[in-house]
Amino acid sequence: MEKTAEFYFGLFKKAGVIIWKQKVLWIFGVFAGLIGSGTLFGTGIKGIHLFKWIHQWTKDLLISSEPFLFLKHLPFFPSLFHPLPIEGVFLFILLFSLFLFLVSLISQASLILGIKNGSNSLSFLWKKGLPFFVPLFEIQLFTKLPILILFFTTIPFLLLLELSINPQRLLILFVLLSGFFLMVFIFELIGLFSTFFAIEENLSPPQAFHKSVLFLKKHTLATLEFALIIFLISLIAGLGLILIIFLISIPFLLGFFLWSFSSPEISTFIIFLWILIEIILTLIAAGFFTSYCYASWKLFLVDMNKPSFLSKLFISLFYRKKST
Repeated sequence: MEKTAEFYFGLFKKAGVIIWKQKVLWIFGVFAGLIGSGTLFGTGIKGIHLFKWIHQWTKDLLISSEPFLFLKHLPFFPSLFHPLPIEGVFLFILLFSLFLFLVSLISQASLILGIKNGSNSLSFLWKKGLPFFVPLFEIQLFTKLPILILFFTTIPFLLLLELSINPQRLLILFVLLSGFFLMVFIFELIGLFSTFFAIEENLSPPQAFHKSVLFLKKHTLATLEFALIIFLISLIAGLGLILIIFLISIPFLLGFFLWSFSSPEISTFIIFLWILIEIILTLIAAGFFTSYCYASWKLFLVDMNKPSFLSKLFISLFYRKKST
C-alpha cells in the first residue's frame, strides 16, 4: 500500500509535467482563475472579503440614498474614476465584469479539455470550449446563487450584532462566519467537480451536480485532505512569488532613487518597467498555478473513480493505531 507522501508526490509531479508540457493552458488558466483557481480554501477566504464588501454596501444603503456609494470603497476608484459619474462607472464595471465572466467560463472549459486531450492550439481549445458556455453558466448559477442568498440573509444578523457587542454575540458572529466559510467551501467544491463531470462525461448540469454531491459524500475526508494540501501549496507558491518580486524590485528601486533627482523621466520609466515586469510575472504565475490546480484535481478525480480509493491520511492513521 502506498504511503501518503509518495501518493501525493506522484500525483502533483504528474500534474506539473502535464502543465509544463502544455504551456498554452497557462493562458486559459489566467482567465479561468477569475472564477476559481482550484484552491478551495483560498476561494472561501475571498468569499469572506466579498462578504465584508457587501456588508459595507448594505450599511451604505441604510444611511445614504446614493445606491452606488459602495464603489467608493474600491481601492482604485478615487484615482481612476473620481471625475466620472458614479452611475456610469457602475455600468462600465458591470459590463466589463460580464465580459470577463463569459471569457472565464469558456477558458475553464478549454483548460479542462486541454488537460484531458493533451496539447492543442489556443484557437482549437477555444472553439472546443465554446459549446460548454451554457452548461457551465448553469453550474455557476446552481453553486453561486445559494452563496449570494446566504450573503444577504446573514448580513442583517451581523448588522443587529453590531448594535451591541458582548461575548455571547461575538460567539454568534464566529458561528455565522464559520458556517458561511463552510458553505462557500462546499458549494465551490461541488461547482468544481460538476464542471469536470459536465465537460469530461458530457453530463447535463443537474446530472453533474448530482454526481458531485454523491462523490463528495463518498470521499469527504479524502477531498478535504486534498483541498488542504493544495491550499498549503498555494500559500508556499504565493510566498515564493512575493520573494521573487521583492528580489527583482531591489535594482529597480535603487535605480529609481538614483535617477529621481537628476532625471525624473528616467526614474518614471524605471517605475513603469518595474510595474510591467511585476504584472507579467504575476500573470504567468497565476496561469501556471491555476492550470496546475485543475490538473491536480483532474488526477484526483481519476483516483476517486477507483473503488478502493480511501483517504491516504486516514489509511496511515488507521494502520498506525492498529500497529500500536
